[in-house]
Amino acid sequence: MEEERDQARASLEEEREKNRILTAEGIRASARAEHLRKSRARVKKRELRLESDVIRRKKEIAALTKEVQEAQNHIVGCKISNMVNSWEEYDDTLNDVLAEIGEGVGIARELKKQVEEVIGAVFPTSPCGQKLAECMHNVLHNVHILILAFNVGGSP
Repeated sequence: MEEERDQARASLEEEREKNRILTAEGIRASARAEHLRKSRARVKKRELRLESDVIRRKKEIAALTKEVQEAQNHIVGCKISNMVNSWEEYDDTLNDVLAEIGEGVGIARELKKQVEEVIGAVFPTSPCGQKLAECMHNVLHNVHILILAFNVGGSP
């Protein structure tokens, strides 16, 4: 009987030891499970934070893209405005130059008439008269070329 008791005690002690081991393993497993749960919660929080960061960055990118587009549009507008202003200034300058050329052609026509009158009035009998007639013909020829080159309107 004593032997049976000793065996029962030994068996009971073994069972208790197994229970302690199982309890310790259960506690460790619970701790691991709790650690994993907390770790997953941290990962989930991090994912949510990263997702919100991504959304915020996308909004910032969209805002910056809009600002860049507005700046580019402003620059293009300024360039177009400058081109229009330059063209208007050029157009005014061109009109002024053409008006001056027209005045010059008018003066050249008047000079041509006067030179023709002088040539008609001069009798190139003397060497001085012949030289004057040659000069007048040269002037007349050059004035005629000027009128043809810059004829802005009217007949030559």
